[in-house]
Amino acid sequence: MPALLIIIGVPNCILIINKYHHELRAGYPVEKALELSIRSAGNSLFFANVTTAIGFAVLSMIDNQILYEFGIIASISVMLVYLYSIILIPSIFSWLPAPKDKHLMHQEKKWLKKSLNSIALWTTHHRRYIFIFVVIIAIIGFYGFTKIRAIGYVVDDVPQKDKMMQDVRYFEEKIGGVLPFEVIIDTKKQKGVFANNGRILYRLHRAQRLLKEYPELSRSLSIADAVKFLNQAYNGKYSMPSISDLKKISEVLKTDGFNGHSSTSKNLVKNFIDTSYQVARITAQMKDIGSVKIKDFLREIQPRLDSIFNYDEDKQEWLPKEERIEISITGNSIMFLKGNDFLVKNLIESIVTAIVIIAILLLILFRNPFMLLVALIPCLSLLVTAGIMGYFGIPLKPSTLLVFSISFGIATDGNLYFLTRFRNAIKQQHKSYEEAIRLTIREIGMSMIYNGLVLFFGFGMFIISDFGGTKALGVLTAFTLLVAYSVDLIVLPTILLTFKRLFKRGLE
Repeated sequence: MPALLIIIGVPNCILIINKYHHELRAGYPVEKALELSIRSAGNSLFFANVTTAIGFAVLSMIDNQILYEFGIIASISVMLVYLYSIILIPSIFSWLPAPKDKHLMHQEKKWLKKSLNSIALWTTHHRRYIFIFVVIIAIIGFYGFTKIRAIGYVVDDVPQKDKMMQDVRYFEEKIGGVLPFEVIIDTKKQKGVFANNGRILYRLHRAQRLLKEYPELSRSLSIADAVKFLNQAYNGKYSMPSISDLKKISEVLKTDGFNGHSSTSKNLVKNFIDTSYQVARITAQMKDIGSVKIKDFLREIQPRLDSIFNYDEDKQEWLPKEERIEISITGNSIMFLKGNDFLVKNLIESIVTAIVIIAILLLILFRNPFMLLVALIPCLSLLVTAGIMGYFGIPLKPSTLLVFSISFGIATDGNLYFLTRFRNAIKQQHKSYEEAIRLTIREIGMSMIYNGLVLFFGFGMFIISDFGGTKALGVLTAFTLLVAYSVDLIVLPTILLTFKRLFKRGLE
């Protein structure tokens, strides 16, 4: 959170200071220059920070405590950073002496002026090539998006060289896994596990033999193993006993007393069967095989387990519904799959919600329904990022999906910087539509370039993190915002000039 607020807060400072320096170069005294900078930048910054806050706030709609707290605190903090920027910066600069000419020379850098002049030239005279380039990039990005795989691992973001990961891989190799995996068998009848001459116990044994076929699982345990241990004590054979012997062994299990150690027996039985002898379970450990393979694994094993417990092989038919045993598969690995799918689904919904809310905000602000199209411009940068993820095999998971929600809110800032300054040039400075475009590119374009670089390197610093989720958030967000600010500075004025009749009503 502190790093994010610094990265988001610095662009506010850049916009105010750049405008302040611009007014000083125009010949205004310090007090007047500060007043004009606040009037001009304050409006843009307010709505820009609102859109950024919306990008964070939609995360609080997800039924997840961590994301809820993060979304609420981040959105409130973003608006507080805006207040600090708009109040403290003018206050501090009003006490300081006016900057010298050398402090204002950054606005005269040749490469910067040349870049902005080139952008103004291309958006005015070569719009066709810009649209062709955008369409090509969108197609390439969309194709890459189709190649994205939604996959997550329980220890996905932990570095592979970390000692914990080495321990996990060691146990996966030696004993088959570390993640709890359980099959719950509910007979729906008291003492149902031992009913019908122990039919369920024999089928538990068959189910364990089935689980042994899967290399993803370690050796399983159930009440059937306790039965086999007792049979070894009685008959010297570690195997399922005959029906006559099973009746005696079952009585021992139910009376909590073999070898004179009642507490040991009781604890052993409790691990695999409930006190009413209605529900039994098979426990094992599972490898961290990822959410995609877990889904395939469940789709295959669930019907096979059902056929063991609910299919009458003598009659060659399924048991009646009222007699069927309920088979449930659970454990940390399965809960992770459910949680991962839940977060992915809700994060996608939060992105859509952010787009809709920001589109409505632009509609209210400019009172032009075609401004809804402008709200979709940052989506191009999201599409490019999604394409990069697809081409480079970066999976879709909660830590990477978070990028899109945060990036969209921040990326819309560039739109609002440009549109509010553009409308100000038309209404207050009485510039023509085309002149206002060129003036806005040259004036606000400088701040947008600085902001894009600050955001790129600011979020890019997260690459030094050892935690995969933080690294993915930083790298992908940095790239997305760099593309977004480029799109805002080049594509937005191109669209405004090309479809002048559609947008003119909301801007003039």
